[in-house]
Amino acid sequence: MPLAVRAPEQSARTDEATPSAKLTTSKLAKASGLKTQALTERLITIGLLELRDGKTYLTAKGKEAGGEFRMSPKFGPYFLWPNDLPL
Repeated sequence: MPLAVRAPEQSARTDEATPSAKLTTSKLAKASGLKTQALTERLITIGLLELRDGKTYLTAKGKEAGGEFRMSPKFGPYFLWPNDLPL
């Protein structure tokens, strides 16, 4: 009787994000129990974002914290943050 070869077990997929996963500001706000505007204000207060000429910019500190700026042709500019960003 031939030996059966078993495929390596794959980890079950969960909705939990991995520590290296990134979330948009709105999704991070929702996960933190905040409204997007409140989180944006908090990110400005702690120096990860800054306001210039009525627009929000990612600071060097924000980049060091893992923040990224993205531009979507469909949705416009947005930021990505580590899902475990300390707030």
